[in-house]
Amino acid sequence: MRKKNNTALKSHLEKNYGISAISINPTKRGILNENYIVRDANGLKYVFKVYKLRKPELVDFEISVLRKIKKHDFPAPHPIISNQGKYQHTFGDKPAVLFVYIEGNHPKHMDASLMYRAGELLATFHNITSNLSLKYAKDSWEPVDMEKYITATYPRMAGSKIRRVGRAVPYITNEMNGISFTKTLPKGITHQDVRRDNILIDGSGKIHLIDFDNMYKGVLLYDVATPIIWECFNNGRIDKKLLRAYLSGYQSKRMFTSNERKHFFDAIRFRLLREAYTWPMRFDSYEAVENLERFLKNYHAWKSLKGFTV
Repeated sequence: MRKKNNTALKSHLEKNYGISAISINPTKRGILNENYIVRDANGLKYVFKVYKLRKPELVDFEISVLRKIKKHDFPAPHPIISNQGKYQHTFGDKPAVLFVYIEGNHPKHMDASLMYRAGELLATFHNITSNLSLKYAKDSWEPVDMEKYITATYPRMAGSKIRRVGRAVPYITNEMNGISFTKTLPKGITHQDVRRDNILIDGSGKIHLIDFDNMYKGVLLYDVATPIIWECFNNGRIDKKLLRAYLSGYQSKRMFTSNERKHFFDAIRFRLLREAYTWPMRFDSYEAVENLERFLKNYHAWKSLKGFTV
């Protein structure tokens, strides 16, 4: 961070929060935001987040959800109110929020015990936020919006100079067209990114959920699918032990409806295809192509489990 920005942020924290920062360090986390670790004279730490692409009303929605789950002691980074009684301020010309800092580490791998606890955590989040409504329209990754994205990007994607992308796109879209989507699945506030990168384990062993940037109101089952597609496959093979542990943890807090059970298999198919398509759609990088191939390989493994039930 440039010195003048460092000075400006120190002044912002002093003026709005009464915090005398002795160190401010940018983190590597975040593609759409800027995050800074702040330490004050008393040794307390905070996270200062600048939302580079987020509208203020959507930042307010994130704040409202985090305040709601704080009332239920949900383990997450909660926003801090300023001296002016506000949670959101403007830093430069961007929305910005100060959060509590959670001391902890990301798990290097997810074993059955952690998957069970991740399931408990996500189900608890769904239960707590079940009566919240989204006041502002927000882009989503639901099937109806994915159809729009594919229509808009298909020519570019199918004609990609990267052969692996160009070959995969027609297959992905054909497979997605073969899925029967229903409008009757339960909806609610969805986190959209529960995986090891967004889980912290503190010194006592307690797990915390972070990074609520992608939240929106959508189908809960597609949200349930996220940890499965990221953590329950290994080089194109499904780890049924991890999968069962995760599903058991989730259903210990929230049972699936009969309709969710009926559409579970296709929900995982959709999420794997969605992930495979959107990585090269959004990012022009080696990692994006690798993730495309990773999720397609996992898709083939999942599709072979025709008899899997929950």
